[in-house]
Amino acid sequence: MLRENFTGYRLHRSISILLGFMMMLIPVFFDQNAIFYLTPFGSLFLFIYVFKVTGKFSISFLIFLAATLLSEYLFLTDYEKNITLTCLVSIIGYAALLFIMKPVLKKRVTAFSKHNLVELIVGFITLSFVLLYIVYLVMPFIPETSLFLLTVVVFGITMSVCFIIPNYNLHPDNVGLIMIGGSYIAGTVFGFIYYFLYNEIPMLIMATFMMVFMKVTLATYITRFKRIEKESTYQEYI
Repeated sequence: MLRENFTGYRLHRSISILLGFMMMLIPVFFDQNAIFYLTPFGSLFLFIYVFKVTGKFSISFLIFLAATLLSEYLFLTDYEKNITLTCLVSIIGYAALLFIMKPVLKKRVTAFSKHNLVELIVGFITLSFVLLYIVYLVMPFIPETSLFLLTVVVFGITMSVCFIIPNYNLHPDNVGLIMIGGSYIAGTVFGFIYYFLYNEIPMLIMATFMMVFMKVTLATYITRFKRIEKESTYQEYI
């Protein structure tokens, strides 16, 4: 049974946010690798938060958190050396994120919101341009181009789903998917800029902030979706 009172469980999410702020400060005073001492605890508290609120052990969310954590570690330590494993783990994470969104994706589309169709097209073009431009900049540094491009394609599909869902399922909580997709893209872009193009602390701080924001927003979205799923068929929003 889903819990109706969220107040007692927000502590876990708040601790995760606090750890996120600490992770942003670590590169300023310590070695960047010290971030990974706190990242697992931030993810753990988010998972506990989702479990406490929904009362369900979300395997897909656990896989997503673990895959994201591992890919971040492999990326920042030695991406060229770990590129094969990093790409495979990243693809697993994207697949887990799609599986998390499966209950929404299964909803039958009866109407597509046309009032913001222009914004959707512009957003898709912008997303494509950003991804292609980053790929163009870092491609000379990538030793395994085929697997890297496959990862980029899967990432692009996953992010497109995050932006498309709110346009045919107009439930207000689905706006969270736009924030999840936007922060995920921003965190990835800042990470690549930091590693390959501009190795400065502000880039790492921005990448860390965006990834923490994405995980917290995703955890919040999961809890709200599970609650609403019990109370509504979404038909009034579709």
